[in-house]
Amino acid sequence: MEVAGCSEEPYEITNAANAAVVNLLPDKSKKLYEAAYKGFKDWCIEKDVATVTDNVMLVYFSEKAKKYKCSTVWAQYSMVRSCMLIYDNVDINKFPKLISFLKRNSDGYSPKKSKIFNREEVEKFLLEADDDTHLMRKVKLRLLNVLNIANHFLFRLR
Repeated sequence: MEVAGCSEEPYEITNAANAAVVNLLPDKSKKLYEAAYKGFKDWCIEKDVATVTDNVMLVYFSEKAKKYKCSTVWAQYSMVRSCMLIYDNVDINKFPKLISFLKRNSDGYSPKKSKIFNREEVEKFLLEADDDTHLMRKVKLRLLNVLNIANHFLFRLR
């Protein structure tokens, strides 16, 4: 037995590995991952980039940071990183300038909190909101409430 890289892999091993790689990206967001990766690859073609380096990634994500919030830049980084690891066998997680830039870019960022309605606000909406414009929302809220009660009841039976 030889060390990896010293001999050719059997054809069956290569095919099995390629088949397994296809399933490494999350099914629900695979299109998003591949779109982010394609965006990066298109940018590389546009800029005549032949080799991916720390500086290349730094410039790419600094351009992204000018257009998007840091949470979006981090999400893009994560998707591009996963695809590059799978398709190109390049780990951009080991690029120190890029990681430092991303961390510095998020300094002072505080995410927006979504408003969560309390029980009284939901009841007020159900009673006072116009049925002509909000009927489906009201029905959904009632159904969610019924399902929540049923779930709570079933949990107590266990």
